[in-house]
Amino acid sequence: MNDTRWSPAALLLIALGLALIVAGTVPLATTGERLQYAVALTDQETQAAKVMRLSDKVGDVREQVGTAAAAVAAAGCAESVSVNAGGDSCTARLVCADEGWFDVEPVQLVSGRGFMRTELVTGANCALLDERLAFSLFGADIPEDAKVEIGTRTCSVIGTVRAKTCFGVKTQYCAWMPLRALLGEDDSGSAAAGLALDTLTIEARPAGGAGTRELFENTARSAWQAGGTSISLAKEAMRGTVILRIVALALGFAVWGRLLGRANAFAAGQIDRYRRLLRERYFPRTIPRLLAMGLTWALAYGALLAAAYGLLSLAFHPLLTFTEWVPDDFTSWSSLTKVFWNLIAEHATLVRTGTWALREVQFYAGLARWGVISLLSGIAMTAIGRR
Repeated sequence: MNDTRWSPAALLLIALGLALIVAGTVPLATTGERLQYAVALTDQETQAAKVMRLSDKVGDVREQVGTAAAAVAAAGCAESVSVNAGGDSCTARLVCADEGWFDVEPVQLVSGRGFMRTELVTGANCALLDERLAFSLFGADIPEDAKVEIGTRTCSVIGTVRAKTCFGVKTQYCAWMPLRALLGEDDSGSAAAGLALDTLTIEARPAGGAGTRELFENTARSAWQAGGTSISLAKEAMRGTVILRIVALALGFAVWGRLLGRANAFAAGQIDRYRRLLRERYFPRTIPRLLAMGLTWALAYGALLAAAYGLLSLAFHPLLTFTEWVPDDFTSWSSLTKVFWNLIAEHATLVRTGTWALREVQFYAGLARWGVISLLSGIAMTAIGRR
């Protein structure tokens, strides 16, 4: 007789795995779709000219994408900058917003006001601070004429913002300022940046409809800047749950097969009892029993069909998102190998530019993967301990 040994180590691994799966899957499941296209800004000497050129071309992308996107805008990003005020200094991430950015990435104001359109267009020396950064620099009461130094710019603090904790950044403090506020002219009259940005990202909030992702990516490459990294946050979130889908499919169909066997056995028993009943009664008097049997079968097998449909949807839904996984012809070996080498080439890219939102999605995806590994390890230890 077999008995299962639930060792403390196995139970701990299973509990840890379930906790990690929940901690990773819930944020991934609630990740909204945002389309991003990021380019690296590596050469500080030519950075300002590039930023100005790309800022001027955002309107072209917005026009070509049209109604497929509810909003399109660009922003420069720096991983960590020094924000100074009255002798106090904090390291913060910096978002240099261009016109329309807060339609794509809205913020929750705590006090003061947001940027006016003219401030974003002209590059006014003003800044928004997240409330924790503002408290660290000024305390509970922010002066009306509060100013901060960011790079070579002295900016007036016009408001504070509530920023959520993000696992894709080096520091949890954040500041916002107009993108064009960073740009000026050097002694020769050429554009010069006030500080070094790490990336410039153009982002779109889709309005719905198929093909928006491909349209935005192709437009950003052709009308904005070639050589960037295209990111779909919803797609990356689904990528992080693929391993969970595989495990759910394996366990789900194992349970489904057992339930189907029990349903068949139950149906066979009902048929046997009905046959015995026919020997004792005339057929018309057995019709209620026959109808009850049919209703029971319809409910049982209907539930099994619905469960099978749900499991198959779980399997096929990623194929609708990752269309690059699907070969043109499943019967052609060359078509299958083409997909394989295309995927290899995509993941073998040496330089890939990321965003804070992408890094956060990848963090939660890592939690989910390690949760699955821990859960399966605990189950394997339990199975080995069975005798």
